[in-house]
Amino acid sequence: MGRKRSSRKSVARFGEIHSVIRVLLSVLVVSSFVGCSTIEEFNTKRYDNHNALGDAWLSDQMEPPMIDISGSYKSDDWGRSYFSQNGSNVRGHLGDYPVKGVVSGNKAYLLVTEGGWYYYSAIVEMPRPGLLTGYYSRSIPYKRSARRDLLLVTTD
Repeated sequence: MGRKRSSRKSVARFGEIHSVIRVLLSVLVVSSFVGCSTIEEFNTKRYDNHNALGDAWLSDQMEPPMIDISGSYKSDDWGRSYFSQNGSNVRGHLGDYPVKGVVSGNKAYLLVTEGGWYYYSAIVEMPRPGLLTGYYSRSIPYKRSARRDLLLVTTD
């Protein structure tokens, strides 16, 4: 009989502990939703500041355009790309990613986006028609220390 009482007590304690854990988990889940607006506000502010740095980087490029990068291109790393240039402003896609940028002098300064967030920055030159060479970086604004080669060849 001693064992049956001990077993019943163990089962009862386990049930109590299980109930307490369920209550604590419920409180944790509810409290995580309460903080969402704060985290969302923080992320929105962080994205806005990040994108403002990219926009400032583009606006610093003020020379008149000397090249026109409009056209369709391909890259081993990025796939098919295209750009449309109107004056110094550039829009298009680098692979699957939307691009906005400017041409200043003989260089194009590009911001590659994903979900409205500037994800990469790139600087390309046109050494000859149909060829864009340069570098891209995960840094916004562009940093030489974090750059990787970028080569785009026209498909037109």
